[in-house]
Amino acid sequence: MRAVEVVRLGAAPWEAALAPSEPSAAANGGLVSAARMLASRLYGQFAEPARPLPKRAAPVFCVGSTTLGGGGKTPFSLALARALSTPSRPVALVTHRYRALATGGRSSPLSDDERYLRGRWDYVYAAPTRVAAFAAVPPEMPIVVDGPLSRATSGGASLLLHDGTTPIPPHTPPAGPLRATLERLYAAADHRLFWGPSEHRPPGFGGVPIEFHLEGLEALAALPDDAPRILVTALARPERVVAPLAAAGVRIDVHLQLPDHGLGDNGNRPVFQAVSALLARYPGAVFVASNKCMLHLPVDADDSIFGRPLHRIDRVLVPPSALLSHLRRAV
Repeated sequence: MRAVEVVRLGAAPWEAALAPSEPSAAANGGLVSAARMLASRLYGQFAEPARPLPKRAAPVFCVGSTTLGGGGKTPFSLALARALSTPSRPVALVTHRYRALATGGRSSPLSDDERYLRGRWDYVYAAPTRVAAFAAVPPEMPIVVDGPLSRATSGGASLLLHDGTTPIPPHTPPAGPLRATLERLYAAADHRLFWGPSEHRPPGFGGVPIEFHLEGLEALAALPDDAPRILVTALARPERVVAPLAAAGVRIDVHLQLPDHGLGDNGNRPVFQAVSALLARYPGAVFVASNKCMLHLPVDADDSIFGRPLHRIDRVLVPPSALLSHLRRAV
């Protein structure tokens, strides 16, 4: 199989050098790599695995993950909120606006996570911080929090996810692969959930298996073999999309990697230019992107990009039925 051409857009030099999907990362050692590995270990040792949330009468279900970014929290939180909702008592979904917080509110008020969720759920609450979004939810509504764990809830639960699609890299910029040491993460969780090959399960994790699949693979399998395929990601862990595609035998010719959550308000022009340059080289190409990553692309009303087809894929996580039965008692 021909090697995939990787085109990175907007990544800092150190981020490109130490990206977990970069096979030459180990060769880029030296002082920078050593310093980042030390920072990763210190972060994992002292970072708080759980964050306090205000007390409330309605149950709160917090969804956290073992790794920083790309851990499946958003699709699982959406699936959980849908599954726990009833017509008489819908469940709110709380998230936060990443770039609004990082830029002091100067960037677009909607993150790609929020735009993705609002297109699929009517009860999304978002703010520059999760605590602010949490406070905006009516007191009688149960809540699913897409973010760090919290044990300070009444009648709810903390759920810890681990995506074992690929191994945890030894270090991942900017702060390391783990949100905290495994022992502290385990202590903060009421339930542990896992998907992927068993050899990628963290030590002592155990956990209940989750059904995971990529939606849209059937359409990809039907594409003409002679059409170049351009995969576009804007994820912290793009390899967690690349690996399932490869396992399913889906050929990708070019991988356009945008930073996690895209390039912000100033990203339209460089993305436009990058897509135009790729189409000049591959005029018959088709695009592949998840429903969240496609939010950063110049998509036309007919679901095409400059006249070329866009094929959507999505990571689908299904909460285990036994867990849902247990959690529904609180709702």
